[in-house]
Amino acid sequence: AALIAGALPTAFGFHVFGSGEGGEFRRGLASVIIGGMITSTALTLLVVPTVYSLMDSVTSRFAALARRRTPTAAPDERPATSPSPSSPTLSTPSKPSGD
Repeated sequence: AALIAGALPTAFGFHVFGSGEGGEFRRGLASVIIGGMITSTALTLLVVPTVYSLMDSVTSRFAALARRRTPTAAPDERPATSPSPSSPTLSTPSKPSGD
């Protein structure tokens, strides 16, 4: 906003540099700078977030469609009795009894 405000007097020819030798060049350059700054600000604040939001929703819809079309595997069949976490899974060798 400061760059645009600073270039406005030159673009309108009110500034010292807007008149005199080369003033036409400076006026044109100031107009281009103002237009570029307004355009880039509008793109940054309005267009980029909108496009990002649209792309995010399209991506999530494609992901949901892909999940829907993927066949689901059958659930694992587990044995009727599973070992408890506290019991060891491997049997420990017993001590030989003394004769």
